[in-house]
Amino acid sequence: MLLGGEPHPIRIEHTAAGPIARLGGISAAVGDAADVRPQLERALRNEARAVLVPRLRQLATAHGLEFSRVSIRGQRSRWGSCSRTGAIALNYRLIQMPAAVCDYVLLHELMHLKQQNHGPRFWALVESACPDYREAERWLRTAGRRLF
Repeated sequence: MLLGGEPHPIRIEHTAAGPIARLGGISAAVGDAADVRPQLERALRNEARAVLVPRLRQLATAHGLEFSRVSIRGQRSRWGSCSRTGAIALNYRLIQMPAAVCDYVLLHELMHLKQQNHGPRFWALVESACPDYREAERWLRTAGRRLF
């Protein structure tokens, strides 16, 4: 499984308190070592909140932007979204991606604060904020569908 774009095995440790699933530096107590997905997903969501929200704030500040709120979700077909009110939703799976790809998704959503559609003006904003965005798009199309 990927974390930060690097492969990490899911390891199960059997402790006196019960089994623990570990993925890189993320751990989750699991009731059943045969099905770690629900608990590991919850741990990934918590890690995503701890990592992605500060990074989104940092990028927003760097680009002179403000969002109204941010939520972490588990969308199956979207990496993020931005509402007209400035509410940004991010997929917890972003923490599994390489940092440059994750930053592209964050910047993509932030640019929607300036331009809500995907027209030429929007893509010009994205390119000015993230010149290598096309490489990130390629990664998302190929490797992105294999995430947890």
